[in-house]
Amino acid sequence: MNGLGRGVLGLLALALVAGCTVKQREPTVSFEDAQRRVVALVDDTLIAGLPNQQLRQPARVGRLPCDNAFGAPSQDVYLDFERSFPIEGPRAERLVADTERTWRERGYAVERDDSDPQVSVRRVIVDDYVMALYVNRTTKKAYLGASSPCVRPPSGT
Repeated sequence: MNGLGRGVLGLLALALVAGCTVKQREPTVSFEDAQRRVVALVDDTLIAGLPNQQLRQPARVGRLPCDNAFGAPSQDVYLDFERSFPIEGPRAERLVADTERTWRERGYAVERDDSDPQVSVRRVIVDDYVMALYVNRTTKKAYLGASSPCVRPPSGT
């Protein structure tokens, strides 16, 4: 093996040793608190934007694996909650405007994406939670969702 090959092998070995010592970022919130918070963030925002909207959907919170320092799935998960409902015309415009106003009043930095005239997207990050509002004028549906930072699920689930 030439010097270049040994050098590459040495770098790979060093990367593996260094990678094994990279400490996974520990969750900063409990699973139960994150579960409650994603539902509360969505429902509080929805009630502020459309106070007469009926929240009949069951509060099913999904889980998706987080990635570890190497990009592989880890034992931690992030929780995701979304409400969707039909919406059109002036009511859709009002929801977008009221949601953005509510988020700004709460001190959230709103990211806007109006690149598609048929879809309005508003996104904010609050204490490592991500909230997003999508209003699709073509399908006449709105989606309001929140996802948590990575959390450790209770053992046995």
